[in-house]
Amino acid sequence: MAIHKLADYIMSRDDWKKKRDGAPYNVPKSAVSGVSIGDSIAAVYKSFALDTAEKNLKDAEKLCTNLDTYSKKVKVKHAKFATDIVDKLLKKAKQHKDVMADVVSALKQKDQKLADAGYAFRQHVADATKHPLKGVADKFNALKGVLDCMGLIDDGSVAVAREAGSWVTKCENVKVLSDKDKKDIEAFLKKAAA
Repeated sequence: MAIHKLADYIMSRDDWKKKRDGAPYNVPKSAVSGVSIGDSIAAVYKSFALDTAEKNLKDAEKLCTNLDTYSKKVKVKHAKFATDIVDKLLKKAKQHKDVMADVVSALKQKDQKLADAGYAFRQHVADATKHPLKGVADKFNALKGVLDCMGLIDDGSVAVAREAGSWVTKCENVKVLSDKDKKDIEAFLKKAAA
């Protein structure tokens, strides 16, 4: 199961409005002009998915910028709100942004890591004496690393990373892959590419 839950980092737009508008803060919506934290939060929630990770990173960066601006301006008349809510939300938004930067980096590396794993496996199948299973295990472990990172926000990647890990273990602990193993690895590589 994906472990990076957006709601653990960034409150919803409705929660933002309730905290801003309600007691004890009672901050007017117009307290800071030119910055909409609600719209920025909504954008981050809308783009939070593996296939829109780059957009989510940009949305998170914008949210951080807007929160920083908002905090500086709202502190003048509503210092407690800035300290209690805005600054804490900014800290969490920065943590989310950092996670998304890692996910985007992993996405950019995935195709190459997958190609490397497939190549090492096929080289081993072609000539096991020149290309031992240790090399296959190393390439599958590198692929598992990017899949683990993608799995921070995507349940499907968690399952594929787990399977990659099982192939790492298998390649580290056997001398020869069976014909069934070879077929299963080919099927895994196709699944991981999807």
